[in-house]
Amino acid sequence: MRPTVHIETTVPSCYCDDRPALAGDITCTRGCWDAERGDYKCFISPVVLDELATASYPM
Repeated sequence: MRPTVHIETTVPSCYCDDRPALAGDITCTRGCWDAERGDYKCFISPVVLDELATASYPM
């Protein structure tokens, strides 16, 4: 059985960001997420989806 991970808004926010000042954090987030997510059962709560849908994120 795979362990579970509950994802909150910083993961998709950092994954989709493209600000040069955050390039190192973005690269780390994307690399880790792409390499490791298959080892976990990932969940996003309706609260997180609501927050992402109603916020004014640039991406």
